[in-house]
Amino acid sequence: MTKAWQVAVVIDPTMALSDLRSLVQEMPVWALNTPERKEEIHLFSIEAKKYWPQEDGYTLFESQKTGSIEEDAVSLIPAIELHHPAIFALRFFGIETSTEFERSLNQEGYFATENYWGGYGFAKK
Repeated sequence: MTKAWQVAVVIDPTMALSDLRSLVQEMPVWALNTPERKEEIHLFSIEAKKYWPQEDGYTLFESQKTGSIEEDAVSLIPAIELHHPAIFALRFFGIETSTEFERSLNQEGYFATENYWGGYGFAKK
């Protein structure tokens, strides 16, 4: 069975559930927890299992309140890599890239690649 090689990190709290549902068909999704998403987690988890049976395909996370949304996103990388061992690309949704964000991702071993579905892409070095 296929293991995920890329993971979406959805920081945007307003991304529609229908867009999340479409995204989970392409790659596992880690999404910022919202009341709407929490209500749907069971259904999304069942849906995601169809596409990603060997790993969690839909994960909600809480904001770490580290100071910025970008820092929150970067702080997730170790947990994402632990849960998705075959990963070599991350797709961020709801974040504006900046030199500082790219530098932080470089320190984690990722470099900027093409944008995808409106998300910013980063691949492992």
